[in-house]
Amino acid sequence: MTNKKTTNEWLEAINKDHNALLDVPKELLTHELCLAAVKKDYAAINYVPEEYFSKDICFAAYQQSPVAIRYVPKDFRELYTKNIENIGEKQQL
Repeated sequence: MTNKKTTNEWLEAINKDHNALLDVPKELLTHELCLAAVKKDYAAINYVPEEYFSKDICFAAYQQSPVAIRYVPKDFRELYTKNIENIGEKQQL
């Protein structure tokens, strides 16, 4: 009998505790697992490998807390700055 978890089992673990992302073997790590961890807790963005960063992962963190912007890579920050400016313009209307 094998002790190895499947991707679905890792997803279940991450949905219980975002820190489980740290234990996922590289060969099983996916964008879906990273996104699930960040949706559970924005701080999990710190555990997301660079190759899995995407607009939706960054936005999921930012939606939970604007403080997450400090953990968003600089390449993605411009998107949120524009979003904040657009919200401000809409509120002035």
